[in-house]
Amino acid sequence: MNLWRCNRRRGRRRYTRRTAEPMSWLFLALLEVALALAAPGRIIAQGGPPLLTDDPGTPGPGRWEINVAFTAERQESSWLLESPLLDLNYGWGERIQLKLEVPWVVQSDDVLGTRTALGNSRMGLKWRFQGDEKSPAAISVYPQLTVNNPGRAAQRGLVEKGTQMLVPVEFVRSLGPIKVNGEFGLDLRSEEHNQWLYGLAFGYEASKKLELIGEIHDLSFTNFRENELVFDIGGRRKLTNLNTLLFTFGRSLPGATNSVPHFFAYTGIQFNF
Repeated sequence: MNLWRCNRRRGRRRYTRRTAEPMSWLFLALLEVALALAAPGRIIAQGGPPLLTDDPGTPGPGRWEINVAFTAERQESSWLLESPLLDLNYGWGERIQLKLEVPWVVQSDDVLGTRTALGNSRMGLKWRFQGDEKSPAAISVYPQLTVNNPGRAAQRGLVEKGTQMLVPVEFVRSLGPIKVNGEFGLDLRSEEHNQWLYGLAFGYEASKKLELIGEIHDLSFTNFRENELVFDIGGRRKLTNLNTLLFTFGRSLPGATNSVPHFFAYTGIQFNF
């Protein structure tokens, strides 16, 4: 998945010229209101895969979280797939998470046919400097570096050329039975315009084995003239003590530029041990 799943590599999309709608500013206002009204409570982090918005949660000392996923994005004349997307996360102590993520990219175009290549690699380090699972709030910072892998993927237009440095901050609070977390930050790029990112995610524990989730997420130029405003809904279904089924599907919202997908989806299995 280009921009988003690139959760994760966020930002392979090239914009078409168009003025952003007021929805970007409305979303920022909603983000501030949600944080201000959030009531204290036990933290149940609901961001992270399969959502675009991340959260302050970490795997825990010496523990692994491995996500093996398949993503799909439909535009006017092509499909863009990550098949598969491998996302490795390791807990280094209570507050630090190390990350490595890489996809195999497949693009199926109505005119150009099918092309495949190894996608960009993303490496990250999350530090939760405020709160834990029993705290009423938690905050983290999560710098992530994206680089081109050897090969011709960038030259063929399957991935974005150059390097990216993503510097986001995540927070989580509870709002009654609904868990709310947000993320905002700056995506610095060597080859294209820098971008702001922000997201607001919601989670509801429907049962001991099922969590329902959803979010609104946006990437925009630093001047807010163009944006990629999307929403998605989905869930996490616990299968065993070691693995969980992850799934979401979504699309763009009014006010987004023409380059965002008509439809995108994520499905995968998360392993925790």
